Amino acid sequence: MELLMNKFKYIIFSLLIITAFSSCNNTDNLTAIFTSNGKKLTVIARQGSRGPVPVMDYWAENDKEGIKKSNDLLINPDNYHLTFDGIEDNGKMEGNFSAKAVQSSFSGKWQADGKSGKISLSISQGMNTKESDPLAKAFVKALQHTYKYKGDRHNLYLYFTEGQTKDKFLVLHNRKDESKK
Repeated sequence: MELLMNKFKYIIFSLLIITAFSSCNNTDNLTAIFTSNGKKLTVIARQGSRGPVPVMDYWAENDKEGIKKSNDLLINPDNYHLTFDGIEDNGKMEGNFSAKAVQSSFSGKWQADGKSGKISLSISQGMNTKESDPLAKAFVKALQHTYKYKGDRHNLYLYFTEGQTKDKFLVLHNRKDESKK
C-alpha cells in the first residue's frame, strides 16, 4: 500500500511539473516593458565581445570637449526622454509615444510584437532637425530606424539600423528607478 501511495504522489507531482512548464508562454509582458513609467537614455551602445560597449562614432577623434558636453546634456534629467502608451492585445501592443532629445520634442505611433521582439516607431508630429549635439542627433535618428527591442520593466534596449549596421542599440532605463538611487 505504501509503495502504491508513493507512486501516486510521484505521478501527481510529475503532472503538476508538466502543467507548470507547459503553461509558460514565450511572449513578453509588453505593458510592463513599455508603459511602466517613462524611459531615459543611458547610453548608445553596440555589442562587444564582453558585453555592451559605448558607441563613440558620433564625435571627431579625440574630441574630449564635445564628448563632455554631450555627457552633461545626457545626465540632465530634462533631456532624452521616451514615453509609451498603448493597449496590449494577444501578444502585440500599439499606441502613441512621445520623445524629447535636447532641443526637439516629437511624437508618433508605435507597435511591438511580444513574441518576435519587433518594434516600429513612426514619427508624425514635432519632428525637426534643430539638434546640434552629436548624441542628440544620433538619438533622434536611432528612434527613426528602430527595428527590435529587448527589455524588462527596468531597462529597454532599442536596436536600430545605421547604414548597413544593425548592432547598435539605445539603452534606456525606467525613470522611476532614478528616484531610488
